[in-house]
Amino acid sequence: MGWMQHTCRQAAELMSLRRDEPLGGWRSLTLKLHLRLCGDCQQVERQLDQLGRISGTLWRGAEAPADDDEPQR
Repeated sequence: MGWMQHTCRQAAELMSLRRDEPLGGWRSLTLKLHLRLCGDCQQVERQLDQLGRISGTLWRGAEAPADDDEPQR
């Protein structure tokens, strides 16, 4: 492994971490480079994006009850 490359495991950890906090410039740059070169990690990134959208939708749905949730009289 070269001095500028991440393993796929390291790249996955950084992809997850950057969803919670911004990465530093160097880590962000090396992750972008890894993603440009690694199709498997590109797929993981798409899956993480999809999971984020799904979980965001579910979370927002839990905050606002639907009209159907009101007790019937």
